Amino acid sequence: MRQWSLVTEHSTTEEMTALWVGRERELALLDHHFHGKDARHAAIIGERGTGKTALAYMFRERSELANVFPGGWRSIAAAPFSGIHLDHLRESFEKPDPGRPSLLFVDDYHVGSDDFHSLLQTYIRANPTQSLLLCSDREIPDLLRDPLVVELGGLSHREFFDLLKSRFDFVGVDELQAQKLFELVNGSPLYADLAGKTIREHLLTLNEFFHGLQSFNRSGILGPDGKPLSQIPDAFKLVVVDTNKILLSRIKEDPKLWYSVDPRKFEELIAEMLTERGYEITLTPTSKDGGLDMFAARKDDLGSFLYLVECKRYTPPNKVGVSVVRSLHGVVQQKQANGGIVVTSSFFTKGAQELQESLPHQMHLRDYLALQKWLGVI
Repeated sequence: MRQWSLVTEHSTTEEMTALWVGRERELALLDHHFHGKDARHAAIIGERGTGKTALAYMFRERSELANVFPGGWRSIAAAPFSGIHLDHLRESFEKPDPGRPSLLFVDDYHVGSDDFHSLLQTYIRANPTQSLLLCSDREIPDLLRDPLVVELGGLSHREFFDLLKSRFDFVGVDELQAQKLFELVNGSPLYADLAGKTIREHLLTLNEFFHGLQSFNRSGILGPDGKPLSQIPDAFKLVVVDTNKILLSRIKEDPKLWYSVDPRKFEELIAEMLTERGYEITLTPTSKDGGLDMFAARKDDLGSFLYLVECKRYTPPNKVGVSVVRSLHGVVQQKQANGGIVVTSSFFTKGAQELQESLPHQMHLRDYLALQKWLGVI
């Protein structure tokens, strides 16, 4: 089953910096490497869940305070799309001012299509004064010039427990189970985050979370400590799917739960349901200002299709107005997508419905009743 992906592993820069623990050596390496006026390249390499994106955004916070990149910092998530579906990223590849050092950050380089890699390589060759930082879970691409390579593993024992306690305020947590979780996931910060979320949402206890992961502790590629390294990404995917499906199942039984999830979780649940319907989903960062929450792509015998999706977790009697539909339609035209979809846990105003009716092939509205139909088929 294909899984939807996040553009960033955490929602916002503020959230990532609030969660931050450790990694001082890695930050110092990045600080030293990018100090100066010359363009530099660097790559952060590690398994999924080791905190590559979080490290990059913490470095961004520090570099902004020191004004290392007066020309700015721009972020791009590698896209699995090809051809016209890359048009929504081309605008991000603006020509930098050679007199003002700037940095381009490319997240999840390894998931990018060949067309995306070619687009990035062309940009780098045309702009030799542009500094570049990318994250990947594979070996360094040849397009980087004399790069600094920062390899990330799991957190230390102290850092892992600090993250658990500071992020989720684990009062009375089973210390034995927490220790077993640390050993099983090799100190993965993403698992500390995921464990806390499932517990905070009352989906699983820490003991249940731990036992759910134990089934993935099979023989395979081993690290220096003898623990399997290759099972963690697969386990992560399945646990995320399982927790979202548990929540969707509960919402199906009690639809009022739509209004208790936060807006970001609402987006993730919509992503899960669209994935079940055959779409390849990429969620945009919460801090974005682009008028959309996710890209939904699908390819069949008729061709390739890209939809832009905006999610509104509203509580009735609040309704989604015409301005939301009009704004998303403008983004659809700008990015040359096939269409736009507005999804809400409430309903739409008459004006919003009338605008959609005038654009039947470009704009689509899905309200509370449509969500209940989606829940009925997953």
